[in-house]
Amino acid sequence: MEMLASKMPMSLTDGLDMKNVLVMAALIFVFGCGVSGCATQPISYEAATDVPANRLFGYAPGDAKVSVRATRDTGSQGGAIDLLLIVNGQKVAKMATGERVLFRVPAGKNIFQLGECGSMAGCIQLAVRAEAGETVNLRIAPFMISETLPN
Repeated sequence: MEMLASKMPMSLTDGLDMKNVLVMAALIFVFGCGVSGCATQPISYEAATDVPANRLFGYAPGDAKVSVRATRDTGSQGGAIDLLLIVNGQKVAKMATGERVLFRVPAGKNIFQLGECGSMAGCIQLAVRAEAGETVNLRIAPFMISETLPN
């Protein structure tokens, strides 16, 4: 009896090499996120809440003729971090999950950016061309910015 007890593993990871432990951890993470809803989900502009005034930077170019409706996804992935939205090199807003912001940009090509380029986290950019009177709809999530259809 003593011999059997002494050969039993002391923990779940005893007898496993590091590769197996890492594979197990990755599977648990992926499965756990799939079940718990770790991924982000789009939210309609109407269902989102406005970005509070203390996280708006007062972006207002004088020749703005195009409306932009930006909406940040809901969900827990990256949810603890506000995402910085920059347009043509100027800060617009820091957005939390489920928030929206409405602003105007000049007609023509505009560069929308998440984060500051050159920072450790890097930045993601999207170029959008729009004519005066048009509305651009943006979906924002960690590591993603895209133009969407109106909802």
